[in-house]
Amino acid sequence: MKKLLCIAIISMFLMVGVGVAQERPFTGLFVSKEVKKMETPPRTTRMLLDGSLPINLSGDTLYRVSSGSLDAGVGIDLASYKELIVCRAEASQSTSGDGQFVGAGIFVNIPTLVNMIGANWNASYINPSIGVVPGYDFDGHKYDTGIVLSIIQVTF
Repeated sequence: MKKLLCIAIISMFLMVGVGVAQERPFTGLFVSKEVKKMETPPRTTRMLLDGSLPINLSGDTLYRVSSGSLDAGVGIDLASYKELIVCRAEASQSTSGDGQFVGAGIFVNIPTLVNMIGANWNASYINPSIGVVPGYDFDGHKYDTGIVLSIIQVTF
């Protein structure tokens, strides 16, 4: 399962890299490249507490490093910097049923990253992000770290 997750992540970055490396316009499955650059919005920091950040609920796949388990869970965005770096709270349940995991971590929003480097994210129906979440395993009563891939996102 670890190899499958690594292959999926590497494949996503390769699809992004192919579109960026060419000099002429490129259109791929997820990315297309044009000559114009993305402009930075005037407000760079957004937070859930001051009401400027929309409520983003996401379905996540989490790999816990020390226990080696694969989890499925949900996350909610707490803060954002330039829509690229996101602080997100996570709660997940192990797929084998042996633990609940809760934590908060830092994520990189892949479509925003692609747009910032000069390409366009074509797959507007998915919003993947990848991140690291330190947290607590309630069943094992220990601290653990999770590597999270988030693809599904619902905005309220």
